[in-house]
Order: sequence, then structure tokens, then C-alpha cells
Amino acid sequence: MAWRLWKTVYTRLRRHAPDGVFTRALQQVQARADATGDTDWLVQTDSTIVRAHRHAAATGRACRHPDDEVAR
Repeated sequence: MAWRLWKTVYTRLRRHAPDGVFTRALQQVQARADATGDTDWLVQTDSTIVRAHRHAAATGRACRHPDDEVAR
């Protein structure tokens, strides 16, 4: 049954995404929030919290121990 739900979600996403349905919905939500003053447009990103898993490093060598540092 879970595979049918997944297929339904995927099918609807693929049908509506190219038509811009999600973009328009996001724009409407943002416009309403902005009109009521509920939106804080200041956005900050802290790159120190972004880390790749050791297998994402394309070094071609295997890690010897789970506690090894990520190859840089």
C-alpha cells in the first residue's frame, strides 16, 4: 500500500511542478505573510554546520576506522 501512496505523490508532483503550481502557491503564501507583517526577510546561513559524509569525499580511498577524520 505504501508504494501506491508514493506513486500517487510522485505522479502528482510530476504533473503539477512543470505547470508552476507550487511556485504560485509559495508566492501567494509569501504575499499574504508579507501583507500581514509575519515575514522576516533576513536570512542567514552558517556554513559550519554543513558537512559531507566521508563517503561523499571523492578521494578514491577507503576509511580505515569509523572514527577517522573526513578526507579533505
